[in-house]
Amino acid sequence: MYRSRFPERLRKDLYRLGLSEYEARAYLSLLTEGPLTATELCSRAGIPRSKVYEVLRRLAEKGWVNPGDGRPARYSARHPREAIYIWRSIRDREIRKYEEEALEELERLSAAVQEREDILMIMGLEAAVSTIARMLEQCDEEVFLALPPELTEGLDDLLRPMKGRGSKASVLAPSDEVALRVLEELPGALVRVKDDMFGGGAICGTSEVALLLGRGRAGGQYLTIKADHPGLAALAKNYFEHLWSLSRGVTK
Repeated sequence: MYRSRFPERLRKDLYRLGLSEYEARAYLSLLTEGPLTATELCSRAGIPRSKVYEVLRRLAEKGWVNPGDGRPARYSARHPREAIYIWRSIRDREIRKYEEEALEELERLSAAVQEREDILMIMGLEAAVSTIARMLEQCDEEVFLALPPELTEGLDDLLRPMKGRGSKASVLAPSDEVALRVLEELPGALVRVKDDMFGGGAICGTSEVALLLGRGRAGGQYLTIKADHPGLAALAKNYFEHLWSLSRGVTK
């Protein structure tokens, strides 16, 4: 049974550099005892005779050994610095080739993903407020905002991104008190009151929408659907306009 006399750390470093166990054994034996014939290397490095020529061929291709001359051929190890320099150059060329091939395919996949309409499902009320606030912060189109009672705890977070923005805003509030707060923060907004809203959310322009659907069942988490989807945004806008038609003006 072969027992290596070389430090385990050194052998592991060679493995990390891309040498197999047999290749590392062969190189270390040739470096310290070479030049050696294939037969001598078998006994010194514990490499099966059926594999030794394949191991030597791969080491020569990687730049770690010099192919032997004569009969029988005697193989020698390259100086470590030279061997690592050659091997690094070979690997760099291979990596550049793989990078170019992979980059072309990855860019194609990335373009396909960007073209796909994404729909996200978000759990929890705090996550809902954060998601809607982030959407409003990035929105530079007309905003439609329906505020059920659940969202009023995060009202400041929802209104902050809309302050000082030139975009038009229409807001449905669940009470006169909330409506007055909205008007105070957003003087130019159109605000009405809808007392018994179920769910709510926000619409940005004609495609981006975040819909708070409520708990679903007693004790369940709030569910929000966030999408960049013109069809879903149009459906939400129609429902918002329906609620708007059933709403009332603000009572001071």
